[in-house]
Amino acid sequence: VYGADELLEAALEGRADEAVEILTKDPTLIQIGDAVGDTAFHVAARAGHETTISKMMEFLDMNNHVKILRDALCEGNAEGDTPLHLALKNGHLDAATLLARNEPSVIYQFNNDEKTPFDLAQQAGYQDLCIRMERVGRHKQLFLPSDIQLGLAAARGKLSVIAQIMEDDAYQDIIRYKDNTDCTALHMAAYHGQTKALKMIDELMQSENSFKKLLLGVDRYGNTPLYYAVDGNKENTAIYMVKVAPRATYKANNQGESPLCLAIEKGYLDLVRAMTGMGLDRSIRKHLLSHAKNVSIAHIALEKRNLAVLKAIMEGLPELIDSPNNKGWKPLSYGAYNGCYDEICYIVQEFPEYVMIKDNDASRKDVAPDFTPIDATMYKLIVEGKLDDMLKSQVSLEKLKCKEYENSVLHIAAGSDILKLILDNHNELIKLVEDDGQSPLSYAAFKGHIEGVQYLLNKFPKFAYECDKEASFPIHKAACSGNVEVIQKLHMTKNLLNKKGQSILHLAAKYGKSKLVLYLIKMPELARLINLKDEDGNTPLHLATRGLHPRAVYILTRENRCNTKLQNKKGLTALDIFEVHVDSFPTFEARLTWMALRYVDAPRSSQSIRKGCYKQLQRVRKQKNKANSVKELDGFKKRVDTHMLVATLVATVTFAAGFTLPGGYNQSDNDPNIGMAVLPDRWPFKAFILCNTAALYSAVLCVVILIWAHLGDLKLILVSLKFALPLLGFALVMMSLAFMMGIFVVLRTVPWLSYVVLCMGCTFLFGVLLFFIPLYNPSSIKNSVVRFFFSGTFLLLLLVCEKSSITYA
Repeated sequence: VYGADELLEAALEGRADEAVEILTKDPTLIQIGDAVGDTAFHVAARAGHETTISKMMEFLDMNNHVKILRDALCEGNAEGDTPLHLALKNGHLDAATLLARNEPSVIYQFNNDEKTPFDLAQQAGYQDLCIRMERVGRHKQLFLPSDIQLGLAAARGKLSVIAQIMEDDAYQDIIRYKDNTDCTALHMAAYHGQTKALKMIDELMQSENSFKKLLLGVDRYGNTPLYYAVDGNKENTAIYMVKVAPRATYKANNQGESPLCLAIEKGYLDLVRAMTGMGLDRSIRKHLLSHAKNVSIAHIALEKRNLAVLKAIMEGLPELIDSPNNKGWKPLSYGAYNGCYDEICYIVQEFPEYVMIKDNDASRKDVAPDFTPIDATMYKLIVEGKLDDMLKSQVSLEKLKCKEYENSVLHIAAGSDILKLILDNHNELIKLVEDDGQSPLSYAAFKGHIEGVQYLLNKFPKFAYECDKEASFPIHKAACSGNVEVIQKLHMTKNLLNKKGQSILHLAAKYGKSKLVLYLIKMPELARLINLKDEDGNTPLHLATRGLHPRAVYILTRENRCNTKLQNKKGLTALDIFEVHVDSFPTFEARLTWMALRYVDAPRSSQSIRKGCYKQLQRVRKQKNKANSVKELDGFKKRVDTHMLVATLVATVTFAAGFTLPGGYNQSDNDPNIGMAVLPDRWPFKAFILCNTAALYSAVLCVVILIWAHLGDLKLILVSLKFALPLLGFALVMMSLAFMMGIFVVLRTVPWLSYVVLCMGCTFLFGVLLFFIPLYNPSSIKNSVVRFFFSGTFLLLLLVCEKSSITYA
């Protein structure tokens, strides 16, 4: 609005005459505030410009704008502060005195922090101002209706005012008065913790039941005075109100939250004891128990991890131990699920008979899992996705909910203190686990719970020599997860084999646990395991190759004691396993696995054996992948299109470079070599021509080969890609060399720059060759010196592969 900003600026800077001049044009500008709701009075009060405030008030009063003046002085900003609030907050005593004298009704006006100017004056120690405020404020209150006076007096604890108002014959109507939010004087007294005011109102009322009825009254949001007391952190006042009107304890508001729920959330121990104590009337206790079950107050205490409050609840309402929440969880299961160790200790000690009681009967399986408290930890692990895919395939979430699986779930808690608590108090439960055939030690070893493994070994050492339904011992589970520390704990069983005749080295290699493989092959007492065959004749190297674990294969093949010539019962070596089972275009990990085998000259078996196994495997693949053949063909076509696009770009660039030679053409009319290249005798120019020509024809030949791949035959596509990829790689290398030579030859006048370009080009070209040769044709590197040279590249690629696996796992 025009003029409002000018008025605010004048008030801020204390230009009183300019502010009055602006108001003469439009007095309503005094009511317009800035972005935070500050009017000119607010701005002047904050800055302490007493003269500006006085002149603006005088102008508005003298020109019959009294209503505008009063509204402006009573107006609160975004924080609810009036000009009087701001003057006191900023320590401007003279400005505050002026404002309080001209508008006394503001003295007891609350801001958003429930502070009045009188409160601020008291906090600041302005004793004289407080005396003046009480005088003018009391005088002003005489003109307020009695119902409003009672609310203010109750909030401030003015007992004499309350007594004076209650002497009126119409006090019953006054006490029931509600403000714009339907709050009564009792709500205000409760929120501000005025217990004495509440007691006086109770004493002055002729009927005790009438006061109790008022305590059960609610505002527009359904909140009782007791809720206000708890919300305002006035615990002592709330305790008094509970004793007078205990029914208010479980009276819920529009959001379904009762004073009892709020007290538990805030952790008011004495108040919770008063609300749930043993001395309650039978009828009240019945309704309180019903409400406590509906809102699951025990679960609220568990969620807040408040053991003292939980004890108070259970002492007063022990029936809640068997009460589930809306998801079907009883307190003990809920605490186990959330890892509330201290609270679980208390419940197990006080209510041991509930340890094995299920949460719901069979009729309520659609509502919640049919769990015992011991089962809760397993449910949590599955919900949070902490079980790996292998375990999930054995125990799915649906089976878990219906309790159809046979294995006990006690082993899932093997890594938590809850397991120790349960077994220490109920040692007989371990027999249930043994009957189910699954050892808790096996799972603790699999998950790497060192403390759980040590605890179970000390308490039940025989578990180390007991196998599960898969005939695997705990040390085999540890090998599957690659946990070296657990293997060390179970070292006494390191020579045990599972039902497939596999050792811990077999399993570590099978699942690609390279750190464990390295640890095991360095142990002299386990040397026989390196070439040990399982019931299928597979060595650890066979299994690592079949699982495409390049790091494990690399570690095993670098071990001198590892025999790469060993064949399994099908007559296949480790290299045969790879070539038979891997597709024509292997993954990055598969290529690295192949490189690891080829770098040590891993041999093949006879061709007839490999062909027989390959044909048998192909028949199985065709039966399984008929539906995916079209999808596979589309994938190869996309590869062909991508390579053709790159080859076409290379051909285009090199073709253009052939007609835009470095140094240009001879354009002199008198020169007999007009139209010829300027630098044909220089060796870099010759190298440019050769490399550019080689790149062009290689790219063109690559495009022609890939055109054949568009005929749609899968076998033709594979053959085309096999020949096209090396050609494309060669074209890229030649194009890079041509660029390097072209730049080098035209920079002869700047020798240092030309050689820098040459060094940069050679460095990057060396990197391209280093990565290109082993990837596209690893089997051609037969010389041991060359293999050693490229082993650095292999290790770098292996590191990249492992980092990618961690990132995208």
